[in-house]
Amino acid sequence: MSWIRSAFGRIFAGNKEVAEIAVEPPPKPCIDPEAFARLQLEVAELRRWVLASRKVEMVDFGEIRAFLYADDLGYKQIDDTYKGKQSDGEKRELSDRRTPAERFANPGEPLISKLLSHFWLERIPFVALDIGCQYGISAIAMAQIIRACGEHNKVYAFDPGVAGSAGAVQH
Repeated sequence: MSWIRSAFGRIFAGNKEVAEIAVEPPPKPCIDPEAFARLQLEVAELRRWVLASRKVEMVDFGEIRAFLYADDLGYKQIDDTYKGKQSDGEKRELSDRRTPAERFANPGEPLISKLLSHFWLERIPFVALDIGCQYGISAIAMAQIIRACGEHNKVYAFDPGVAGSAGAVQH
C-alpha cells in the first residue's frame, strides 16, 4: 500500500484519507519581492557600470594571449614588453607537437604535461577543472598541451573573484 502526503497536510493510503496533520504556512519573505527585484536590477546596473569603466589590455606571452584589467595587480607585475599588444588576427600554430609517449618519457617535462600524458597513455578519460583560476593562464597552457597532442579533452576554468567575473575560459 502506498502512502502519499498531499501539500495540504492530508495523508492518503491508496485513495483513502487516513490522517490530517497541521501544516505550517510558509514563512513570510523578509523583504518585499518587488523591492528585492528593484534591488537586483540596481546591483546589475552598478556591476555593468563598474566593469565597463575598467580598461582591458591584451598581454601576449608568445603562445599564450590573455586579456587583463589594466588596474589589476597581476597586470602591473607583468613586464611592459608583453603588454598592450594588438592581435594580428592570425591563428597561431603550436610549436611543441610531441606525442604523449614522448612527453611522458622526457625527464625534464613539466608535471602537468606528464600527468596528462599518463592519462592518455592509460586511456583514462578526464575533464580538467581549474577552480579559482584567477586569470586562466594555467588552464590555457593545459589546453595548449591537449591541443598540441591532438587530444580532445575539455578544460574549464572559473574564478568567483573579480578576475573571473567576465566569464569562464573554456577550451
